[in-house]
Amino acid sequence: MKIGIEKKDLDHSIKSLTNVLANEMIIYTKTRNFHWNVSGHSFMEIHELFEAQYTELAFMVDEVAERIMKLGGRAIGTMQEFLNHTTLNDTTKAIERDEMISELLANHEQITSEIRDLITEIDETNDYGTSDFLTGLALKHETSAWKLRKYLN
Repeated sequence: MKIGIEKKDLDHSIKSLTNVLANEMIIYTKTRNFHWNVSGHSFMEIHELFEAQYTELAFMVDEVAERIMKLGGRAIGTMQEFLNHTTLNDTTKAIERDEMISELLANHEQITSEIRDLITEIDETNDYGTSDFLTGLALKHETSAWKLRKYLN
């Protein structure tokens, strides 16, 4: 593959994007789960918020997988692979509405922070496309976090 990026830098980008893909899939699955199981005050509003967020996350998952493929990598696709590459904790018990919001907020903030670190690393290579791509993802997670945060104030 001759796109002006050294192989070691491509490999680093692919590895980094694989971790991002795993995190996107975990937060997508978690948001979908919370959408199905939310109850309590403002039920419909939170139910619809979670739906909007998991719908956007589904597109983000696909975009990350496609970025990996564009760089010559293989996108992981099994739940075990996602769990092996994620930095997020999975939810293993039923939790209440405010705990759902807090957990998703913490996950979006963690993903944003981790992506910022990756941007700094990748900026030192010629992979400006991935750097720009990750900046866009970070902005989307910032927006999701902001919306969730407003329900906890």
